[in-house]
Amino acid sequence: MTGQSLTMTPDGAIPPVGPLGIKVASMDFFLDPASPVRWKGPMDVSPVWLGLMEMNVIREFLADVMWGELDYLLADPVVIPAEVRSLFAEKIHDLPALITIEPPPQIPPSPLPMLANGYVTFGVFNRADKISDSAISVWSRLLQAVPGAVIVMKHSALDDALVRDALIARFVASGIPEDRLRCIGASPRGEHLKLVSTIDIMLDPFPQNGGISTWEPLQLGVPVVSKLGNGHASRCGGAIVIAAGLDDWVAQDEEGYIEIAKRWASNPEELAALRARLPQQVLSSAAGNSVTYTRHVEVGYRKFWRDYCASASG
Repeated sequence: MTGQSLTMTPDGAIPPVGPLGIKVASMDFFLDPASPVRWKGPMDVSPVWLGLMEMNVIREFLADVMWGELDYLLADPVVIPAEVRSLFAEKIHDLPALITIEPPPQIPPSPLPMLANGYVTFGVFNRADKISDSAISVWSRLLQAVPGAVIVMKHSALDDALVRDALIARFVASGIPEDRLRCIGASPRGEHLKLVSTIDIMLDPFPQNGGISTWEPLQLGVPVVSKLGNGHASRCGGAIVIAAGLDDWVAQDEEGYIEIAKRWASNPEELAALRARLPQQVLSSAAGNSVTYTRHVEVGYRKFWRDYCASASG
Protein backbone atom coordinates (compact mmCIF):
# COMPACT_ATOMS: atom_id res chain seq x y z
CA MET A 1 0.00 0.00 0.00
CA THR A 2 3.05 2.27 -0.11
CA GLY A 3 2.31 5.40 -2.10
CA GLN A 4 -1.46 5.08 -1.72
CA SER A 5 -3.59 7.84 -0.22
CA LEU A 6 -7.08 8.61 0.99
CA THR A 7 -9.45 10.36 -1.41
CA MET A 8 -11.04 13.24 0.45
CA THR A 9 -14.70 14.05 -0.26
CA PRO A 10 -17.29 16.28 1.49
CA ASP A 11 -18.79 13.12 3.01
CA GLY A 12 -15.56 11.64 4.30
CA ALA A 13 -12.36 9.91 3.25
CA ILE A 14 -12.50 7.08 0.73
CA PRO A 15 -9.82 4.49 1.52
CA PRO A 16 -7.78 2.81 -1.21
CA VAL A 17 -8.49 -0.84 -1.97
CA GLY A 18 -5.67 -3.23 -1.25
CA PRO A 19 -5.06 -6.88 -2.12
CA LEU A 20 -8.16 -9.10 -2.31
CA GLY A 21 -10.40 -6.03 -2.37
CA ILE A 22 -9.78 -5.07 1.27
CA LYS A 23 -10.13 -1.38 2.08
CA VAL A 24 -7.19 0.01 4.01
CA ALA A 25 -6.78 3.19 6.07
CA SER A 26 -3.48 4.10 7.67
CA MET A 27 -1.93 7.14 9.32
CA ASP A 28 0.96 6.41 6.96
CA PHE A 29 -1.15 7.90 4.14
CA PHE A 30 -0.65 11.34 5.70
CA LEU A 31 3.13 11.09 5.87
CA ASP A 32 5.70 12.20 3.33
CA PRO A 33 7.48 9.01 2.18
CA ALA A 34 10.75 10.92 1.94
CA SER A 35 10.59 12.20 5.53
CA PRO A 36 11.81 10.05 8.44
CA VAL A 37 9.55 9.59 11.43
CA ARG A 38 10.87 9.03 14.91
CA TRP A 39 9.51 8.92 18.44
CA LYS A 40 10.75 11.91 20.43
CA GLY A 41 9.46 10.82 23.83
CA PRO A 42 11.36 8.90 26.53
CA MET A 43 12.02 5.32 25.48
CA ASP A 44 10.57 3.84 28.67
CA VAL A 45 7.11 5.26 27.89
CA SER A 46 4.95 3.59 25.28
CA PRO A 47 4.16 5.95 22.38
CA VAL A 48 0.73 4.38 21.96
CA TRP A 49 -2.46 5.50 23.77
CA LEU A 50 -0.70 8.17 25.83
CA GLY A 51 -3.88 10.01 26.63
CA LEU A 52 -7.32 11.24 25.70
CA MET A 53 -6.13 13.61 22.97
CA GLU A 54 -4.22 10.90 21.05
CA MET A 55 -7.09 8.46 21.43
CA ASN A 56 -9.63 10.97 20.11
CA VAL A 57 -7.42 11.77 17.11
CA ILE A 58 -7.33 8.09 16.12
CA ARG A 59 -11.04 7.64 16.80
CA GLU A 60 -11.99 10.64 14.65
CA PHE A 61 -9.65 9.50 11.90
CA LEU A 62 -11.30 6.08 11.74
CA ALA A 63 -14.81 7.56 11.98
CA ASP A 64 -14.17 9.87 9.02
CA VAL A 65 -13.28 6.98 6.71
CA MET A 66 -16.09 5.80 4.44
CA TRP A 67 -15.82 2.06 4.91
CA GLY A 68 -19.06 1.13 3.17
CA GLU A 69 -21.31 -1.60 4.48
CA LEU A 70 -19.82 -3.88 7.12
CA ASP A 71 -20.18 -7.63 6.76
CA TYR A 72 -18.83 -8.78 10.12
CA LEU A 73 -18.65 -7.37 13.62
CA LEU A 74 -16.03 -8.73 16.00
CA ALA A 75 -17.38 -9.15 19.52
CA ASP A 76 -17.65 -11.68 22.32
CA PRO A 77 -20.65 -13.33 24.02
CA VAL A 78 -20.74 -10.79 26.85
CA VAL A 79 -20.25 -7.54 24.92
CA ILE A 80 -23.10 -8.51 22.55
CA PRO A 81 -25.34 -11.02 24.34
CA ALA A 82 -27.41 -13.53 22.38
CA GLU A 83 -30.74 -11.85 23.12
CA VAL A 84 -29.87 -8.68 21.18
CA ARG A 85 -27.98 -10.14 18.22
CA SER A 86 -31.05 -10.18 16.02
CA LEU A 87 -30.95 -6.37 16.09
CA PHE A 88 -27.64 -6.25 14.20
CA ALA A 89 -27.38 -6.15 10.42
CA GLU A 90 -23.80 -7.46 10.53
CA LYS A 91 -22.78 -11.05 11.14
CA ILE A 92 -21.30 -11.24 14.63
CA HIS A 93 -18.12 -13.24 15.07
CA ASP A 94 -17.10 -14.05 18.63
CA LEU A 95 -13.53 -13.82 19.87
CA PRO A 96 -12.44 -15.07 23.31
CA ALA A 97 -12.78 -11.42 24.38
CA LEU A 98 -13.27 -8.26 22.39
CA ILE A 99 -9.69 -7.14 23.10
CA THR A 100 -6.52 -8.52 24.59
CA ILE A 101 -3.04 -7.18 25.28
CA GLU A 102 0.48 -8.54 25.26
CA PRO A 103 1.83 -10.17 28.42
CA PRO A 104 3.47 -7.72 30.83
CA PRO A 105 7.22 -7.65 31.46
CA GLN A 106 8.46 -10.19 33.96
CA ILE A 107 7.51 -8.79 37.36
CA PRO A 108 7.98 -10.89 40.49
CA PRO A 109 4.70 -12.00 42.13
CA SER A 110 3.68 -9.62 44.90
CA PRO A 111 2.05 -10.50 48.21
CA LEU A 112 -1.38 -9.16 49.04
CA PRO A 113 -0.74 -5.54 50.20
CA MET A 114 -3.48 -5.56 52.85
CA LEU A 115 -1.63 -8.24 54.83
CA ALA A 116 1.23 -5.81 55.47
CA ASN A 117 -0.74 -2.55 55.40
CA GLY A 118 -3.54 -3.56 57.72
CA TYR A 119 -6.14 -1.96 55.45
CA VAL A 120 -7.63 -2.57 52.02
CA THR A 121 -6.33 -0.64 49.00
CA PHE A 122 -8.78 -0.27 46.12
CA GLY A 123 -7.48 0.99 42.79
CA VAL A 124 -8.77 2.86 39.75
CA PHE A 125 -6.07 3.15 37.08
CA ASN A 126 -8.39 4.32 34.31
CA ARG A 127 -8.65 7.57 32.41
CA ALA A 128 -9.87 10.32 34.70
CA ASP A 129 -12.74 11.16 32.36
CA LYS A 130 -14.15 7.65 32.86
CA ILE A 131 -14.76 8.34 36.55
CA SER A 132 -18.46 9.12 36.47
CA ASP A 133 -20.64 10.53 39.23
CA SER A 134 -22.43 7.20 39.52
CA ALA A 135 -19.11 5.37 39.95
CA ILE A 136 -17.98 7.83 42.63
CA SER A 137 -21.28 7.33 44.44
CA VAL A 138 -20.81 3.56 44.49
CA TRP A 139 -17.13 3.74 45.43
CA SER A 140 -17.95 6.16 48.24
CA ARG A 141 -20.54 3.75 49.61
CA LEU A 142 -17.96 0.97 49.37
CA LEU A 143 -15.35 2.99 51.29
CA GLN A 144 -17.92 3.74 53.96
CA ALA A 145 -18.67 0.02 54.24
CA VAL A 146 -15.00 -1.03 54.50
CA PRO A 147 -13.43 0.80 57.46
CA GLY A 148 -9.93 2.14 56.86
CA ALA A 149 -9.91 1.31 53.16
CA VAL A 150 -8.32 3.75 50.72
CA ILE A 151 -8.71 4.22 46.99
CA VAL A 152 -5.76 4.95 44.71
CA MET A 153 -6.56 6.69 41.40
CA LYS A 154 -3.89 6.92 38.74
CA HIS A 155 -3.93 8.70 35.39
CA SER A 156 -1.74 11.24 33.63
CA ALA A 157 -4.48 13.89 33.89
CA LEU A 158 -4.07 13.83 37.66
CA ASP A 159 -0.75 15.63 37.27
CA ASP A 160 -2.95 18.68 36.72
CA ALA A 161 -3.78 20.15 40.13
CA LEU A 162 -7.16 21.43 38.94
CA VAL A 163 -8.22 18.00 37.69
CA ARG A 164 -6.89 16.32 40.82
CA ASP A 165 -8.57 18.73 43.24
CA ALA A 166 -11.87 18.53 41.36
CA LEU A 167 -11.83 14.73 41.57
CA ILE A 168 -11.07 14.76 45.28
CA ALA A 169 -13.85 17.31 45.84
CA ARG A 170 -16.40 14.97 44.24
CA PHE A 171 -15.51 12.25 46.75
CA VAL A 172 -15.54 14.69 49.67
CA ALA A 173 -19.04 15.77 48.59
CA SER A 174 -20.04 12.10 48.91
CA GLY A 175 -18.77 11.94 52.47
CA ILE A 176 -15.27 10.54 51.91
CA PRO A 177 -12.44 12.40 53.69
CA GLU A 178 -9.45 13.38 51.60
CA ASP A 179 -7.04 11.25 53.65
CA ARG A 180 -8.66 8.10 52.21
CA LEU A 181 -7.89 9.17 48.65
CA ARG A 182 -4.60 8.85 46.75
CA CYS A 183 -3.99 10.47 43.36
CA ILE A 184 -1.03 9.56 41.16
CA GLY A 185 -0.16 11.00 37.75
CA ALA A 186 1.89 9.73 34.82
CA SER A 187 4.82 7.36 35.25
CA PRO A 188 7.00 5.12 33.06
CA ARG A 189 5.34 1.81 32.22
CA GLY A 190 7.59 -0.24 34.49
CA GLU A 191 6.76 1.98 37.45
CA HIS A 192 3.09 1.94 36.48
CA LEU A 193 2.98 -1.86 36.62
CA LYS A 194 4.77 -1.89 39.98
CA LEU A 195 2.10 0.45 41.31
CA VAL A 196 -0.58 -1.98 40.10
CA SER A 197 0.97 -4.52 42.45
CA THR A 198 0.31 -2.21 45.43
CA ILE A 199 -3.45 -2.63 44.92
CA ASP A 200 -5.58 -5.30 46.60
CA ILE A 201 -8.69 -4.94 44.42
CA MET A 202 -9.16 -2.91 41.25
CA LEU A 203 -12.47 -1.17 40.60
CA ASP A 204 -13.73 -0.96 37.01
CA PRO A 205 -15.43 2.38 36.23
CA PHE A 206 -18.86 2.60 34.71
CA PRO A 207 -20.78 3.25 32.54
CA GLN A 208 -17.57 3.36 30.46
CA ASN A 209 -15.41 0.41 31.47
CA GLY A 210 -11.71 -0.16 31.21
CA GLY A 211 -9.90 -2.19 28.55
CA ILE A 212 -6.12 -2.23 28.90
CA SER A 213 -6.54 -1.00 32.48
CA THR A 214 -8.64 -4.12 33.16
CA TRP A 215 -6.23 -6.58 31.56
CA GLU A 216 -3.07 -5.25 33.23
CA PRO A 217 -4.08 -5.90 36.85
CA LEU A 218 -5.51 -9.31 35.97
CA GLN A 219 -2.18 -10.27 34.38
CA LEU A 220 -0.42 -9.25 37.60
CA GLY A 221 -2.80 -11.11 39.90
CA VAL A 222 -4.97 -8.18 40.96
CA PRO A 223 -8.68 -9.00 40.46
CA VAL A 224 -11.11 -6.43 39.09
CA VAL A 225 -14.70 -5.78 40.17
CA SER A 226 -16.89 -4.87 37.20
CA LYS A 227 -20.56 -4.20 36.45
CA LEU A 228 -22.45 -5.01 33.26
CA GLY A 229 -24.38 -2.25 31.54
CA ASN A 230 -26.53 -2.11 28.43
CA GLY A 231 -24.01 -1.18 25.74
CA HIS A 232 -20.60 -2.10 24.41
CA ALA A 233 -18.66 0.47 26.45
CA SER A 234 -20.40 -0.64 29.66
CA ARG A 235 -19.90 -4.37 29.08
CA CYS A 236 -16.32 -4.67 27.82
CA GLY A 237 -14.80 -4.62 31.33
CA GLY A 238 -17.07 -7.38 32.56
CA ALA A 239 -16.41 -9.33 29.37
CA ILE A 240 -12.65 -9.26 30.07
CA VAL A 241 -13.08 -10.28 33.70
CA ILE A 242 -15.35 -13.18 32.72
CA ALA A 243 -12.95 -14.25 29.95
CA ALA A 244 -10.23 -14.42 32.61
CA GLY A 245 -12.37 -16.88 34.56
CA LEU A 246 -13.64 -14.51 37.26
CA ASP A 247 -17.38 -14.71 36.57
CA ASP A 248 -18.18 -14.07 40.23
CA TRP A 249 -16.38 -10.71 40.10
CA VAL A 250 -18.93 -9.27 37.67
CA ALA A 251 -22.11 -7.66 39.01
CA GLN A 252 -25.43 -6.94 37.38
CA ASP A 253 -26.13 -3.82 39.44
CA GLU A 254 -24.58 -1.35 41.88
CA GLU A 255 -25.54 -3.30 45.00
CA GLY A 256 -23.95 -6.43 43.59
CA TYR A 257 -20.80 -4.47 42.73
CA ILE A 258 -20.44 -3.28 46.32
CA GLU A 259 -21.15 -6.73 47.75
CA ILE A 260 -18.47 -8.38 45.58
CA ALA A 261 -15.84 -5.86 46.68
CA LYS A 262 -16.89 -6.11 50.34
CA ARG A 263 -16.88 -9.91 50.38
CA TRP A 264 -13.40 -10.23 48.94
CA ALA A 265 -12.03 -7.36 51.03
CA SER A 266 -13.12 -9.23 54.16
CA ASN A 267 -11.45 -12.51 53.10
CA PRO A 268 -7.70 -11.79 52.86
CA GLU A 269 -6.64 -15.45 52.81
CA GLU A 270 -8.97 -16.25 49.92
CA LEU A 271 -7.94 -13.06 48.12
CA ALA A 272 -4.23 -13.85 48.59
CA ALA A 273 -4.74 -17.34 47.13
CA LEU A 274 -6.54 -15.88 44.11
CA ARG A 275 -3.75 -13.34 43.64
CA ALA A 276 -1.16 -16.12 43.58
CA ARG A 277 -2.92 -18.23 40.92
CA LEU A 278 -4.49 -15.50 38.77
CA PRO A 279 -1.50 -14.62 36.52
CA GLN A 280 -1.19 -18.21 35.29
CA GLN A 281 -4.97 -18.51 35.04
CA VAL A 282 -5.07 -15.47 32.77
CA LEU A 283 -2.13 -16.66 30.67
CA SER A 284 -3.81 -20.06 30.21
CA SER A 285 -7.07 -18.55 29.01
CA ALA A 286 -7.87 -18.12 25.33
CA ALA A 287 -8.48 -14.41 25.90
CA GLY A 288 -5.39 -13.74 28.00
CA ASN A 289 -2.88 -15.64 25.90
CA SER A 290 -1.95 -13.42 22.97
CA VAL A 291 -0.80 -16.35 20.79
CA THR A 292 -4.00 -18.32 21.33
CA TYR A 293 -6.06 -15.17 20.85
CA THR A 294 -4.32 -14.44 17.56
CA ARG A 295 -5.15 -17.94 16.33
CA HIS A 296 -8.84 -17.28 17.04
CA VAL A 297 -8.65 -14.05 15.03
CA GLU A 298 -6.99 -15.87 12.15
CA VAL A 299 -9.70 -18.54 12.18
CA GLY A 300 -12.24 -15.74 11.84
CA TYR A 301 -10.40 -14.16 8.93
CA ARG A 302 -10.26 -17.48 7.10
CA LYS A 303 -13.98 -17.98 7.65
CA PHE A 304 -14.78 -14.51 6.33
CA TRP A 305 -12.73 -15.16 3.20
CA ARG A 306 -14.31 -18.56 2.58
CA ASP A 307 -17.77 -17.10 3.04
CA TYR A 308 -16.93 -14.37 0.52
CA CYS A 309 -15.59 -16.85 -2.01
CA ALA A 310 -18.66 -19.04 -1.63
CA SER A 311 -21.01 -16.10 -2.14
CA ALA A 312 -19.02 -14.77 -5.11
CA SER A 313 -19.01 -18.11 -6.89
CA GLY A 314 -22.69 -18.76 -6.19
